[in-house]
Formats: sequence, structure tokens, C-alpha cells
Amino acid sequence: MIYLISSIVACLLCVGYIWKKDMRQYNYQMVSFNTDDMKFLMFDSVNGVDFLQRKVEYIPKQGNGTVRDPSCIWRDGKYYVVYTTIAWDTGNQIGMFTTRDFSECKEREMIKVGEYNKVWAPTFYQEANQVYIIYNAAYEDEKFSSYIVPYNIEKHAIGEAIKIEGLPDNVIDTEIYKVEGKYYLFYKNEDTKYVEMAMSNQLNGPYQVVGEDDWASWGNTLEGPCLVSLPKGYRL
Repeated sequence: MIYLISSIVACLLCVGYIWKKDMRQYNYQMVSFNTDDMKFLMFDSVNGVDFLQRKVEYIPKQGNGTVRDPSCIWRDGKYYVVYTTIAWDTGNQIGMFTTRDFSECKEREMIKVGEYNKVWAPTFYQEANQVYIIYNAAYEDEKFSSYIVPYNIEKHAIGEAIKIEGLPDNVIDTEIYKVEGKYYLFYKNEDTKYVEMAMSNQLNGPYQVVGEDDWASWGNTLEGPCLVSLPKGYRL
């Protein structure tokens, strides 16, 4: 079963949950951004539907102060947040900061990926002891493709990027999840504005599109999909 969470602002790219001391309850955390001034936002929820905004003050010193499309993971006792560093102009770097409780955020050096003119919506994927960053990139006047690259947290360094094959020509907001041994990839088709789904037996692909256009009856003009596992299904 899949439930749809509507984004509080224009783009929802990371929803996570953490067990509370009472194991019968969930505590959801959502990171997003303000589309007016491109600032980082965070929300908390008990049920994954009703959210309250948490005050977090983070303005990066690098770049132009923009935080778009944030994605987060919890690893080694702290959160890692990766984000788009440009508004709508050009750039080929990814921003990142770390924090233990969002009361104090430590900015990391921006990561350069290729020689692209635009790098949008980076997101984390982790499996076993390996962390990856997925990002969407394009040269000027070209359509976006999705790439995956291994990320070394300790050294703050990336490996060789691989283009994710099998997807349409113009996709952004790519997220990957492993369910029962198969990899499910959600993305926004930038041409049709639908959230679509692809599947593969391998993380790096190639992927096969198994849900396109309005396959889930969600309508279009959607973006930033994120899947969360629940005891009795999933929430998107």
C-alpha cells in the first residue's frame, strides 16, 4: 500500500522517520525549502501527515546562500544534508552540512560534479556501509539526466559518477529505494510533469520504466517524490 504525502512547500525531497522510546509511535522528519528566498526548512510530525515547522537557522557561506532540494540521512550519530546550491541559474556544485540535532549546523566544502551548467536535486542513498549521492545534471539548453556516485563520508570525497540508464530523456528529483531485493526508482518527468517509477535488479541499472504518465492517478505538476517504509506499507 502506498500513501501520498502532499508537500507543504513546492518541493519535498526527504522524509524520514525515527523510532521514539515508545516503539508504537513514529516521529517523522521532513526537510524542504522556501521557494521565495531558497532557505532551508524542517518539519516534525508524529503521524506523517500533520507537520509542525522546527526553527532551523542555516545559511551557507559558500555559493549565493541558496538551499534547494535538501535530502538527509542519519549516519554515525548525526545528520548529513545535501542540497542544490543554485537558484535557477548555472552551477555544477553540490552543497552539504552536518548536524546532530539541527540546533547547530556545520557546513562542508561544496562538491564539484563534472562540468555541467546545472546540477539539481542531489539526494542520498545508502546500502550497507556505502553511501551514494544521486544527482540530476545538464549542460546549457540540454535535458537532464540522472547520475549516481559513491560518496566517502570520512574523506568528504566522491568516486566516479555513473549515468543511470533506462530513464526518459529529461528527469529530475531522482530517488532510489531497495524493496525485497529490487531497486525502485522514482523521478519527475520534466517534460510531462508526472512522477514516474522505474525498476531494476541492480542499483546502477539499467532501469525499466514500469509506471509512466498518470500510472498512479496522482495527476501531474508533482515533484520531489520520497518513499517511507511503514509496518503496513509505504508512504510516498
